[in-house]
Amino acid sequence: GHGWVGEGKWIVKKGNVSLTGRCLSCSEQLASVDTNEVETQKFVDSLVALAMERKAKMNSCDRKVDFSEFQDWLEKHGDYEAIVDGANIGLYQQNFADGGFSLPQLEAVVKELYHKSGNNKWPLILLHKKRVRTLLENPTHRNLVEEWINNGVLYATPPGSNDDWYWLYATAKLKCLLVTNDEMRDHIFELLGSSFFQKWKERHQVRYTFTKGNLKLEMPPPFSVVIQESEKGSWHVPVSCQNNEESSRTWLCISRKRVLDLPKVNGKFATSGNEKKILSSCNKSLLSSCDAGNDEN
Repeated sequence: GHGWVGEGKWIVKKGNVSLTGRCLSCSEQLASVDTNEVETQKFVDSLVALAMERKAKMNSCDRKVDFSEFQDWLEKHGDYEAIVDGANIGLYQQNFADGGFSLPQLEAVVKELYHKSGNNKWPLILLHKKRVRTLLENPTHRNLVEEWINNGVLYATPPGSNDDWYWLYATAKLKCLLVTNDEMRDHIFELLGSSFFQKWKERHQVRYTFTKGNLKLEMPPPFSVVIQESEKGSWHVPVSCQNNEESSRTWLCISRKRVLDLPKVNGKFATSGNEKKILSSCNKSLLSSCDAGNDEN
């Protein structure tokens, strides 16, 4: 960025960012910061290690669960653009008297992802084998579930396993989207590293809602919700957000007049000091001016 070559006090404004990532205060574009391949591979390896550790700790009376079976299966069938947390979607808003597992909700998500795919690809649903067995026993659901299984759209996770490992591993391995409202705040997820994990979630998690039966998918934003400096030197700091809706998030836009915007004197920009002096005092100036700017706002 070029904030250090600016002039004068830093100006702090509260505002919003458009759905495309443009700051509505300074009109600059926010960037998307994704995880790199090295970080992602370490993430995948740590998931496998934790899944294997979980298997080793299982009681001897339980059926041995071999996570590597899923790894092998995914290597052969892993051409997916999205992974679906079946249990999370099927049980969404079902906490009422006649509530249960809603296959229509799951089907709606699957169809929407298929239509959104530019290559007409089906997503992969991960669902516990016990749940799949129950659905197959229901004549109303049997045909659809069998169709999903035969077409590689549904994978049944084995007894004694944790669904979370499977959909998390598949998403990280394939570098694709994950559809779930799970906040992933379990202590197990903390073992994966909070800093990296939060950044990874932001770029890959797709949230959803059903309002009066109508599905709405909230895709990852085209920009990262992190403190960042724009190309022209403005700083943007995410503050608050209501109901996990990025459109309502408040941002701090911190900027000052750029050298290129200043008037010229004898053909030179009218700066009050040399660039080295500005650069060395930038951090101090930022802190003191931000306080002043906040008082004004």
